[in-house]
Amino acid sequence: NENAHVRQHAVRLAEDYIIDAPGVRKLLTEKLPKDASLQVRYQLVLSLGAFPAEIATRNAALAELAVKDGENPYMRTAILSSVGEGAGDLLLRLRKNAAFRATPPGREFIKLLATQIGKQLEAADILAVLQAITNLDKDDPALFQTIIQALAAKPGSNLAKDLEQITGGKAAEVMKAAFASALQTAADDQQPVPKRAAAVR
Repeated sequence: NENAHVRQHAVRLAEDYIIDAPGVRKLLTEKLPKDASLQVRYQLVLSLGAFPAEIATRNAALAELAVKDGENPYMRTAILSSVGEGAGDLLLRLRKNAAFRATPPGREFIKLLATQIGKQLEAADILAVLQAITNLDKDDPALFQTIIQALAAKPGSNLAKDLEQITGGKAAEVMKAAFASALQTAADDQQPVPKRAAAVR
């Protein structure tokens, strides 16, 4: 249908058939991420959030939409909200996209995704992140540092230990530097209060 409002409504209705109708799933995950209308793609992101995380094509579609629309703050927020499950798999997919991760919006999206994973601490997500950062210190040192800092692993936590082991201690160096910088900011009375408070969260 040429009417974007009609297509948007159709996407919303299709949520009821994602389990029992493979044809509907294929339409949502393969064709509609390429829809010309931003409002249709926005609804699609919300509807993809209703997919079980086990359906691999869900995150493939979300990764495609992140690349296409990740610079849009509304789309970015919607995508992040749709991966309460499967955030690690999405990060791993985006890490493999060298062109995306080389852009400022791409790096920012991956940072936000890593922050979400660090807060949720889901086992499957952590496993995917460990895969994502393997050799990343050589392939993309800046992004490696960004992800480690965004995860905000507490010293001595299981996550911190896993990161240290998988990176041969390099993650520990990044975390140590990040904590030192945060403490310095928190103690600096020349910094704005909100910034000092954020540094110790």
